[in-house]
Amino acid sequence: NRGSIYWQEKNFQATINDLEKAKSLNPALAAQVQPVIDEATALLKEPAEPLGWLFASATALGDKLGPVLFQLPPNLKKDAERLRGFLACLPEGALASVEFRHPSWFDEETYALLRERGVALCISDEGEGEAATPFVSTAGYGYLRLRRENYTDMELGAIAKQVAAQTWSAVYAYFKHEEGAPPLARRLRTTLESAA
Repeated sequence: NRGSIYWQEKNFQATINDLEKAKSLNPALAAQVQPVIDEATALLKEPAEPLGWLFASATALGDKLGPVLFQLPPNLKKDAERLRGFLACLPEGALASVEFRHPSWFDEETYALLRERGVALCISDEGEGEAATPFVSTAGYGYLRLRRENYTDMELGAIAKQVAAQTWSAVYAYFKHEEGAPPLARRLRTTLESAA
């Protein structure tokens, strides 16, 4: 039962009742930053201030905070220098993942930049009208967005096999916000434990 927290401008709104409830939950919470196109582009242009207040706010969750997901718009093409500047502004040791949605980003230069800062490439399967991303490890942990409404045991087994092949200390896997997500998460966990 993971929760997502959405930041907007300089305030964040929890999708769960209140911060105290969030802090009492056993699993790590993952913060998901989903700015609109202009905000996402601006974040890459001048990241220092917004990243500062974002992570200052996130510290309220303490050790319950999972990786922060930065989702870029699908029409934003690769710009390695902007990405380098953005990554340089992330706090040292921050858990973060970047979801690239334009195919131009998926190359060795992008992966190398993420690895330099220990930031996870958001690995997504096909769904919601978008193609699957490459299954590439760029950090000591993995971040998966599993977007289909249902998965067969064979499909979950294939995902578990890919995860088991990594040297990750942890994997953060998120299913769509549907009623079926908790049972799918439990099935994936069982499959991962069997594959270990």
